[in-house]
Amino acid sequence: MHSLYLVAAIFCLVIFYNNIHAINKYEFLFIKIGSLLLLAAAIISLLLVFRILKNLRYCFKGLCNGYKLIIVVIFILLLFQVYKNQEKYVSQLTAEIDKVNFSFFNPLDIEYSAVSNQAKNEVATTESSKESLFSKIGDYFSTETSPEASEKAIAFLNDLRSQYSKRPIRFDKRVYDLALARAKDMSKYGYLDHTNPITGACPDNMKTEFGIGPDEYVAENAYGASGASATPEGAIKSWMDSRGHRYNLLYEHTAGAVACYGGFCSFLGLNNDMFGSGCHTGEEGMQFWATVPRQPGEV
Repeated sequence: MHSLYLVAAIFCLVIFYNNIHAINKYEFLFIKIGSLLLLAAAIISLLLVFRILKNLRYCFKGLCNGYKLIIVVIFILLLFQVYKNQEKYVSQLTAEIDKVNFSFFNPLDIEYSAVSNQAKNEVATTESSKESLFSKIGDYFSTETSPEASEKAIAFLNDLRSQYSKRPIRFDKRVYDLALARAKDMSKYGYLDHTNPITGACPDNMKTEFGIGPDEYVAENAYGASGASATPEGAIKSWMDSRGHRYNLLYEHTAGAVACYGGFCSFLGLNNDMFGSGCHTGEEGMQFWATVPRQPGEV
């Protein structure tokens, strides 16, 4: 019977996870209904797994020694197969785990969106606001890059740029505000990409809200640290190990900024070359850099 309950709980878990944004439109006080149901389904599933394993232990004790030996031998053989094919089985398992967005399991809606007053008014006319009295609490417990920390990160980046004979870029407060809003947007909606899969927001169609002109362009690097707070310097170091991200960091931008919120970071380089125009996805960028020949100025 516990097995049937487990199948039902997992079935509910999958349904809630795949429809989390739609269900989370409904809230009670500061509790997201969808995430609460998802968390409850996950806890029930774990409890049922524990009970099933506990019952299996009792069944195992009741078997004769011959059957116990057969089961132990089969178990050892399975472990040996997994050991021989670690790359196949372990990598697949870790890849599936990495796909899980654990922020969906947080039922407390204590985050807030830091956008300009004009942007707030525009959002209020198109969708219901999710701000609550607890938004400042969320801000307190979430790691948020300050303008001063962003300036230090740009100085750190300029040191790296000088190693490759690249001109330094200046810190731009407008770009910082947009980068912070981008990091918060990724945190709020639980995605890691250049375009919000729910709202369609991206740096190019958000920039004018922060005083960036239509003839100015911002090229973004996005970063996510699973289960941990991110730092601008840590994100920059990680980006330097990636061809496309490194190209953007060392591009001949005139200015830029990097900001993090929780486990997400955004670097935006400001230029007048139309580099970063339009809304694109990370997958499109990966495909581009996997096939494109060496670019001018690339190191």
